[in-house]
Amino acid sequence: MRSGITCARASDDHGRSDESIPPSERGAVDRLRRAGDGVGKRTVVRDDPAKTLDTSARTDVLLLSELLPAIGQPKTSFDLVSPYFVPGGGGTDALEKLARNGVQVRVLTNSLAATDVPAVHAGYAKRRCDLLRAGVGSFNFDQRSAYLNTEMGLVIDSPALAQRLSTTLDRDLGKTAYEVRIATDGRCPQWIERTSSGEVVFDVEPGTSASKRSGIQFLEILPIEWLL
Repeated sequence: MRSGITCARASDDHGRSDESIPPSERGAVDRLRRAGDGVGKRTVVRDDPAKTLDTSARTDVLLLSELLPAIGQPKTSFDLVSPYFVPGGGGTDALEKLARNGVQVRVLTNSLAATDVPAVHAGYAKRRCDLLRAGVGSFNFDQRSAYLNTEMGLVIDSPALAQRLSTTLDRDLGKTAYEVRIATDGRCPQWIERTSSGEVVFDVEPGTSASKRSGIQFLEILPIEWLL
């Protein structure tokens, strides 16, 4: 699949108060809030920069500790779009659980040919078939964003906006992205491109060389997922 945003509904305002936001960050926070004007309730979530200095595995300084409660628990569908999708073991388990509980889960991310960071693609590729077998079919949802970089995001609670985004995915995904699936004979993964003349099936990453694919396979076995 190819490229970029996560759409979700927020249930409560879990963002940090303005008083706790350093003056140097308030301009960016204000711009994020204005970006959501007219579309529903907005919650700014952010990392505490202190997380890059912390060595005690604290979670209260992480954006994730605010983001997950703000999003709430999906009941019927969950569309995740991120150019750098590295779910890790915990994220993979969470998405698999959603699918097993009857939630329609769709992930849109870069193909290997489209990505500008092949190492990040390796972190996604090693989890891909597990997600497909479970039925899983902008804050960057990756390990580096979660634990190393400091990030900021905006959660918008707007059923109307969520519906528009979902409708856009329904209408355009087949035209602009490869469908990644398990082949009828069990091989995984397989890519489907829908063209005006019919479906084109790829058994290897479309638009890539053997050497590039070999490099990704090598990166998959290295213990670097938490850095991606």
